[in-house]
Amino acid sequence: MADSKYVWLPTGVGPADDVDVHVGFRFKFNTVAANTTVTIKHVGVSWYNLYIDGKRVAEGPTRFVGNTPYFDVTTTDVLEPGPHTVCIHAHSAGVQTRILLLNAPQVWCEMSSTNPVGAPISDITATCTPLPGYTKQWHRMSPLLGWMENLAVAQHADAWLATAFDDSSWHPVAPAKAPLNPPVPMLSAPATSLTAPLSLIASGQLWERYGYVDDDPAARFFLRLLGPTVDQEKDHADLDPVARFHHLAKAKDSLRDKATPDFGPAQGLFWRFDAQYARLLRPVLRVMAPAGAVVEVCYCQALIDDKASPFHPLCGGPSSYLDRYTIGPDAGGVEVTLTPLEPRGCRYIEVHIVFDDDVVDIDAVSLEVPANALLRGYAAYHTDPTGSFASPALPALEKIWQTGIMTSRSCVEDTCIDGPCRERGEWTGDTLAVTLPVLATCYSDLGPIRTALTQTAKAADAHGVISGNCPEGGGISDYALIWFEGSVAYWQATGDLITMRDLYPEAQTCMKYFMSTACYTPDVGFNPPYGKVIDWGYTAAAGFSVDMCLQAMLVTALKSCVAWAAAVGDLVGSKAYRDQLNVHTTLVIKLLGLDSTDHDGDSDGPGDTGAGSDTAGVVSDDDAWVLVSSFDPTKLGFHACALLLRCGVFDSRHPTESAACVDFCKKQLGTMFPNNRAAPRLSDPQKRSTTGFYTPYFQTFAFDALFQAGEADYCVEQYQVAWGWALEQSSTWLEVFDARWEVVHSWSSCPTWQLSRFFLGLAPRYDVGLHHFDFKLHVGHTVAGCNGNVPRRSSESAAAMTPVGVSWKRITTPGGAAAVEVTLNSPTVIFVRGWPDGEGSTYQQLVGEVTATTTQFV
Repeated sequence: MADSKYVWLPTGVGPADDVDVHVGFRFKFNTVAANTTVTIKHVGVSWYNLYIDGKRVAEGPTRFVGNTPYFDVTTTDVLEPGPHTVCIHAHSAGVQTRILLLNAPQVWCEMSSTNPVGAPISDITATCTPLPGYTKQWHRMSPLLGWMENLAVAQHADAWLATAFDDSSWHPVAPAKAPLNPPVPMLSAPATSLTAPLSLIASGQLWERYGYVDDDPAARFFLRLLGPTVDQEKDHADLDPVARFHHLAKAKDSLRDKATPDFGPAQGLFWRFDAQYARLLRPVLRVMAPAGAVVEVCYCQALIDDKASPFHPLCGGPSSYLDRYTIGPDAGGVEVTLTPLEPRGCRYIEVHIVFDDDVVDIDAVSLEVPANALLRGYAAYHTDPTGSFASPALPALEKIWQTGIMTSRSCVEDTCIDGPCRERGEWTGDTLAVTLPVLATCYSDLGPIRTALTQTAKAADAHGVISGNCPEGGGISDYALIWFEGSVAYWQATGDLITMRDLYPEAQTCMKYFMSTACYTPDVGFNPPYGKVIDWGYTAAAGFSVDMCLQAMLVTALKSCVAWAAAVGDLVGSKAYRDQLNVHTTLVIKLLGLDSTDHDGDSDGPGDTGAGSDTAGVVSDDDAWVLVSSFDPTKLGFHACALLLRCGVFDSRHPTESAACVDFCKKQLGTMFPNNRAAPRLSDPQKRSTTGFYTPYFQTFAFDALFQAGEADYCVEQYQVAWGWALEQSSTWLEVFDARWEVVHSWSSCPTWQLSRFFLGLAPRYDVGLHHFDFKLHVGHTVAGCNGNVPRRSSESAAAMTPVGVSWKRITTPGGAAAVEVTLNSPTVIFVRGWPDGEGSTYQQLVGEVTATTTQFV
């Protein structure tokens, strides 16, 4: 049912269409008592900023699926009696993006008093008008994102935000043309923006090399000749000629032939800033320039040939990460503040101020330095994580761990996204396979994961297949399977059974379709009519009629269903999923050339899915597999071997087959870059290689299996080789091991969760009970020791939220055996299963500092 509170411009006011339109809204009211606060609920279908009495206090919207948005809640400071105004600067993109679907433009704003004596606020008067100065549809950031700004800057452009502003010429708001359903509460806390510093790394003069002005603004920006100012040249006059040449060539961004053409007097100035990490930013630029001067702001994730580039790779079409501001007649010679309405994904921000050649006094042009930016991120992740990891004897591991959490923080705003620069897409696989375990090892608040799980479920298609990307929708077979495992992993990390119950119908519908004849054929296997990702450059093994990666992932998903159904009290459903698991596992074993008499699919407990667990076996103790000589891991390929190891198909009683897969995986990785620097590079998504490509994403699965197979030393070595190489390319993790892709991507952070999980040993089991953990170390033989903290989740008290400390060091037992002395430290009671040897089925109660010795650590 539509909500009549959604409003927009009246018919006939503003542009004929709603594409790239900026609108101001003023909601005026009076408070009648002292010490009044006002709660504001607000919604938009495109980007907006919200102000109270001229102060920016909120932004939105939170992305949503379908026709039911989420409302954000903002509470004012204490207001004095008298008039007050809530203003909204709303933008109608009028196009679909990776962030928001195309809906009719509208905003929704509801206010209520929270005065302790219940004094109401007055009736609200709402007016609106198109905001002047914006050039419609100048250009899109890319086909994946919205519009860039082209604004004629007036001196008092923001005067309308003031409470005393005369809005008598504005128009009464009108009901939205196609109002959405009433908004619902958010599933997590909102994203917010905080001030972050920008470091000036270069500045100087510029000259044009490409025109007309609007032939191709991005090309015109990129092709400008940049050089030092006259003062900068004087500063380096004392250098020897060779050093001075190289300094000035670098300052001018170095023409290929090192020649400097004579273009006459400088036509502008430039400043280049570094935000240290690629993330969502809105620069706050205080500029003074003559009337008619053009300020262009470029946003980029990396410098190209030491220059800021407005072109972003792999956008599926033209890109132009460039805003333009033209100083108006009344703004010339006075300081104005320039900030885009919507955040831009970038690390570097370069500002060009271009002016007419007859501007004699170049000192009249300035940009205040130091500069700042508004950094957007999930509210709880603006602070440092409560989880931690350190390895004093091998500090590179700590750097790798920290880079993973910094990358993940950059990739969470209103929900979890793949990356802030290219798409800001809510991809199911990226979020649940990697971001979920990273956040669970670092923070107590997993609200963005709850949002992602729910939205992907609600965006399921007509068959019930879980969406691979929100809000756009569209099923992706392996991402849908990952959703089952991710849902149970979220439950284990939080104990949030309410969400599990809410999503169980979607889980049933999706799995019912996957196990129907539309997707599953007895004696053949799982072959859904949907695309898959698996990995960049992936090609399925040719020797099988079905994709063996999908067969392994279905095993894991069915184990999740067994646990899920039992948790919500559907014992009949749990048994049915167990039966399907047995049938499918038997088929997989036959496809592999193995055989057994029975596969009961038992899990170790109601929360054990088998995925990422040492109790993942699906064969009863009385069974035995018979190896058929046709089994050959090379026919499976690297990806299938890793996923089959991980899902538990290879029982511990068959070390030969398991070891063959482990050795093959390591051998294959050894043939790929970065291990083999001469190997083919994954330079773009169309690349294929007979040996495959080593990607950071897929190792969230492969290294999970290898750690549990006793290959901790190998995984640590690979972190140093592969992720160590990546650290030389970017301050955040690359999307793949190639710097030509996005330089900050959530799915590349698996070392963070794996180091915490396997080297600290504690895995949350809040599905069992509050403050419950499983303990199992996988630390190999080469790392001398480590320490860190594991977050807890509780609303009981501050002490109950204190993370659990873990540390260990290597010792030799009196009998001469290699051992690990491990210490847990918790100020309040925790319950740990597997302490200290990773074995046992009961949870021990521990409190304070507890130390034990174990020889089970490989």
